[in-house]
Order: sequence, then C-alpha cells, then structure tokens
Amino acid sequence: MIGSIWWNILIATSTSVYVFLLSITINDPSHALVKALLFFVFSFLFMFIFRKILTFSLRNKEDSYKVKHVDMENTSNDKNDQQNNKSQSESDEIDSEQAAEAVRSMLQSDQQDES
Repeated sequence: MIGSIWWNILIATSTSVYVFLLSITINDPSHALVKALLFFVFSFLFMFIFRKILTFSLRNKEDSYKVKHVDMENTSNDKNDQQNNKSQSESDEIDSEQAAEAVRSMLQSDQQDES
C-alpha cells in the first residue's frame, strides 16, 4: 500500500482537531468531542480506503505496462526468430545443394574409374 498508517493518523487527527475547534464554538465541549472522534474514525477509514484504491490503480497500471513491454519484446523476438529461421533454411538449402554437387562429382568419378 502506498504510504504508511501514519498518513491515516495525521489526516484523521488534523480533521478531528479542525472539527472540534469549529464545533466547540456552537456546541458544548462533550458534544464537540464526540463529533471530533466520529470525524477521526471516518477520516481514518476514508484515508485507508483512498490509499488502497490508489495502490490498486497504480499496481494495475504498472502491470499493464509490464504486459505491454513483454508483448513488444515477444513480438520483436518473434520477428528475429523468423528472420533467423529464414536465413538458417537458406543456409540449409545451400548446404544441401553443395552436398548434392559433391555426391554427383563422386558418382562421376566412380563411373570414370569403372570405365
């Protein structure tokens, strides 16, 4: 998760103090304290959920980047493999032609020796 629990506590404390200071002027201190504690709990939970969503969205963005990056590498590797296979098959054809030529020359030499 992004950040630490201290961010939750810091934001929750600051909002509860702010709510307490605003409501102490209108309400009695016990009622203002209850409101401040409720706002502490709500803001703590809100920050926790916000950090969780932020972590989830950033993690998915990084994962999608990794998938795209891997796909691009695979695509370029596939192209390289196809080129390598093509050049290898061409070299195999050249080798087979050379081998066929060598066999023909040997057969011709054997025929000449017999005659």
